[in-house]
Amino acid sequence: MLGFLAHKLNQVCLGFHAEIWDPEDLSRVEYATLTNLHAAPGIDQQTLADRLSVDKATTSQAVERLVRRGLVNRQPDAANRRANVLHLTAEGRELRERLGPHARAANQRIMAPLAPEEREKLIEFMTRIVEAHGSYARPGHNRRPPRPRKPPA
Repeated sequence: MLGFLAHKLNQVCLGFHAEIWDPEDLSRVEYATLTNLHAAPGIDQQTLADRLSVDKATTSQAVERLVRRGLVNRQPDAANRRANVLHLTAEGRELRERLGPHARAANQRIMAPLAPEEREKLIEFMTRIVEAHGSYARPGHNRRPPRPRKPPA
């Protein structure tokens, strides 16, 4: 029951926020990338993948699309040439700053059924659960291994 409710809440949240991302032709991961780079400019792609809880390939694809759109600048890390550090371009910062108030309004709409003190408690409880079970919040954790194909009859 808890997992089902968490899944449904995730769908609600994604639905509200998709109303913001979709008109800008951004995916969930691309928007999260803009948000993370706004908060932590100069992080590398691996750190970004960890923060987003997505795999390296998904992160790399999202970053590549944002680079092509001129929203993100990717440069080799001076301390580790095998890594790339990421920064928002002026256009990327402008887009993130323009969308930020809409994202905050969507969060308010999602939480509207709760009293203000209940909203704080919900966030506190969710944070505590995620932090306590962080090893489960990683890419591919709940994926099933591929099933063997049956030979044709």
